[in-house]
Amino acid sequence: MPEPLTQDETRQLEATLREERKVLLDTLDERLHQGDDPDEMSLKNNIQDGAPDDRPSANMLNDETIAEVSLELRELRAVEAALERVAQGSYGICANCSSPIGVERMRAQPSAALCIACQTEADADRRQRQALSENQPEHVGPLCAQCHPDPDLGEPAAHRVRRHSVESQGRN
Repeated sequence: MPEPLTQDETRQLEATLREERKVLLDTLDERLHQGDDPDEMSLKNNIQDGAPDDRPSANMLNDETIAEVSLELRELRAVEAALERVAQGSYGICANCSSPIGVERMRAQPSAALCIACQTEADADRRQRQALSENQPEHVGPLCAQCHPDPDLGEPAAHRVRRHSVESQGRN
């Protein structure tokens, strides 16, 4: 089992977190103001003027920017949560099992909230949930089709979707 962090280690890691927070805030500020970029404004103007060839490029730029901002915001939230744990005196302690996380892991991932064992388990659970959700039938409408029956047919809409797709395949 790893040793708890010393005060010096905690101070060094806190400084690292504060620097990481500053970098993330600066990066987010830059990304959110990159709409002022003349090339991007030209692309937007071409789209507004009806240049259809530029639409996929603009959509790709927007999707890429949104994905980058989303990732950076997630990282910023993790850093801020770690700084809060420093302030509360719980930094370096696993949020799940309350064991010391260990200085090696904290140096590698200063915003870590879980020890390696608990993080491994959480990652496995996430992968399993993702795999299960990919194998579920598509939901119909805003409510889960498996739990909310279709009032017209008296059966869950997911069953209707599956039956319809099977019937469609038989016609080919």
